Amino acid sequence: MKKLVLLIVAIFGVSQNNIAQTTIYSEEFLELTNLNALGWTLYNDSNTPFGTYQATFLNESWGIIEWNNESPNYVASSTSWFTSVAPADRWMITPAIDLSAYFGGTVSLSFKARAHDVPPFADNFDLKISSTDTAKSSFVNLYTSTSNPNIPISQTTPTIIDLSNYTGETIYLAWVNNYTNGNLVSIDNIEVTGITLSTESFSADSILVSPNPVSDVLSISNFKNIKLSSYVLIENNGRIIKESSLNVDSNFTINVSDLSNGIYFLKLVSENQTLTKKIIKN
Repeated sequence: MKKLVLLIVAIFGVSQNNIAQTTIYSEEFLELTNLNALGWTLYNDSNTPFGTYQATFLNESWGIIEWNNESPNYVASSTSWFTSVAPADRWMITPAIDLSAYFGGTVSLSFKARAHDVPPFADNFDLKISSTDTAKSSFVNLYTSTSNPNIPISQTTPTIIDLSNYTGETIYLAWVNNYTNGNLVSIDNIEVTGITLSTESFSADSILVSPNPVSDVLSISNFKNIKLSSYVLIENNGRIIKESSLNVDSNFTINVSDLSNGIYFLKLVSENQTLTKKIIKN
């Protein structure tokens, strides 16, 4: 069953002793149920599955199945074996996965995949990602499998994909069976994890960041017994665009005239505390 974890805080740039890994989303397909009921989006093709596969895959692009050699484990499976040879186009798309708490942080995806036959009948797939919605046209390719083993999921090695370019966004992941004249492919043990840093934030009024909105130069002032060690300026999509080491306890400035208009986040770091301010550039 899927598991969504609400993250309270994610702060970056302090000592490694404060690093903690958090599960953001996971799905292990632990019971026989409809993927739509779990919040997944499915797109089917017009192909007719071969033989006994019709009962399982005619109206479902992917299904949760307990295969004999997987029992008692359930997996999400799709077929590319049709009555007429044709490429599959069968999509399985996750519910929305919120990475908004990870501006500039580290996020990764882990999952297991297997084929149920040997080459040339061992299905491959594309893994795609969207940061807008679940329309097919919104997805770009992240990974293409080329050799999925024909062994039970419990014996396979997880595939690890770096999602750090999408921190700060809400994403959707799609497994797409687009193989031609194979047999079956199965996916299981999906987990999205993020690295968070636990630390104490100093008071929001202890440092003044102005003007906000800003056009050219940000001024950081009004220090109250705080010495800053660094700052990071992060785009709304999570990409770090400016950062610098510091050793200051008085006014300094950051030139933002070269930035495009939009929303940014300024993270100020002291020895063991941080403060993040939302900045509007106009």
